[in-house]
Formats: sequence, C-alpha cells, structure tokens
Amino acid sequence: MPAGGRASSSAELDPGADATCLPAGDLAAATGTGADDPADAAESATIEPAGWILVGFPDSSERLQLLERFLSGWIEPSAAPTPEAEVYKSKAALIVPAPPLEPPPFVLTPGGYDLHFRLELPTDEVLRRALGQRSDPATSLVYHLEDQPPSSKHQIIYERLVPVDSLSNSMGTLTSRMHGFDISQPDVDFSLSYFGPFADCPRLTQIDASKSMDEVYDALDEAVAILLDRKRAERARELAEEAE
Repeated sequence: MPAGGRASSSAELDPGADATCLPAGDLAAATGTGADDPADAAESATIEPAGWILVGFPDSSERLQLLERFLSGWIEPSAAPTPEAEVYKSKAALIVPAPPLEPPPFVLTPGGYDLHFRLELPTDEVLRRALGQRSDPATSLVYHLEDQPPSSKHQIIYERLVPVDSLSNSMGTLTSRMHGFDISQPDVDFSLSYFGPFADCPRLTQIDASKSMDEVYDALDEAVAILLDRKRAERARELAEEAE
C-alpha cells in the first residue's frame, strides 16, 4: 500500500495490525521465506489485518510496473511479447481480413498489493508543512513551528531547534521533487487503472491530506477497514460454497 506520508502510518492505521512500514529496498525480505504458508492461510476462515506499507514508493510508472512484476508477474499489455499465433493471424488478415471482434470486457486485476494511497495536498500547504519542521538535537524529537510546537515554553528549547534538512530530502530540492512527482502521476494513474482488489474497487485511493492528521488517518483506516470487511465476506462465501 504505497503512501506518501509519515512512517508511523502502519501503527496508526490499526494498532493491533501486524503491518510493517518498509523502505523500498526491504521489500524482497518482507515477501520472501518469512511469510506464512499460503496453503495454511487458505484454510483459515478469518482474514486478519497484516502486511506491509511502502511510503513514497513507487513514484513513477516504470517503478510501479517493476514492483508489480516482482510481486505478481504482471507485464504491461503493450510490453508483453505477441503470441506466435497472433503474428500469423495478422499476416493472414492482409489477404483475408478477419471480421471485427468485440474486445473482451475490461476487468480489474488484483495484482500484488491491494491499495495505493495518494495524499492530495495543495503546493502551498506542502511547502508550509515542510519548511516549518524543526528537530531537537538533544532529544531527536521533531516539531512543527505552527502545527506541533514544543509543549515547553522555555526559550532554550526553541534556541536549539534546527531545520529538518536531510541530505536525501533536502529543502533545496523540495520544489524539484514536487514537480517531478506531479508530472509522473498521469502515467502512474494509467498503470494503476489496470488494478483493483475487486471488480468495482480500483486500487488508487485519493485522500484529502489538507485536513488534520487525525482526520487523514481516519480516512486511511476507513478505506483499509472496508477492504478487510469485503475480503472477509468473500472468504466466507468461498467457504460456504466449498461446504455445499
């Protein structure tokens, strides 16, 4: 469930969930031999919240397609090799054109993960939130000068606060990174349009992040809860059909 947001997302979504917030490089370890046996999971009548959350990745269509290929083996239709039979058909159609065929109905593919959250926020608000962050070197706590100032009124705390400006995400490259993200999203949207955990439930879920932190987490939690309820209902239906 890639999502641009705080690293505490997994704990906030469901304190009792076995969800892990991962850097993209740790995905292979998380989806390797440490996972539960799928055969054992299929025998369970309940679906408990468990899984992983990628924060800020994938941020481009190319990376999304590579991630999906790693997780589920999916290949973008235009990049898939043309079957030999279709090549012969196209050659034969040059002599005897085939009657037009109705294209098959489009169906969403479940793919390798369930939901892709995009936190929507105006540019001015992104800048305000980023530039207002401060870190306390003595305690490693992070504050925001307007939204989450230090609770202590002692001047010495404010004097030792320093801007949050890491080498990997420096303030000097903030506008460039925002622009790169914005121009890549139409292609990401197109790739995501192939996927959804259910036929009427697309994978891409847009969240209004201009609200308070609690309201944003509530919206995320609600989307995950609805998905879990539908999966549990689907699992119960499958078990009932097998019992008949």
